[in-house]
Amino acid sequence: MGPDDLEVTLLNRLVLILLFGLLRLVCRVAFSRGRATALPQPRAPRPLKAKTGADCPVCRAEALAHQIDRPN
Repeated sequence: MGPDDLEVTLLNRLVLILLFGLLRLVCRVAFSRGRATALPQPRAPRPLKAKTGADCPVCRAEALAHQIDRPN
């Protein structure tokens, strides 16, 4: 095994390492895109709804206005 064979062996190892790194990078990008599209999109929060008239500020204001407008 002469100096030329040693250079070829080192070059082959370097090429294999670079190819392995490139393969890992391609797989990582491909799998990250697949997972991102498979996940459901987060839903917007539901608007809060008043359960009674006392819970709704608009209803309370209207009730208060009716009480003030109505003479006893």
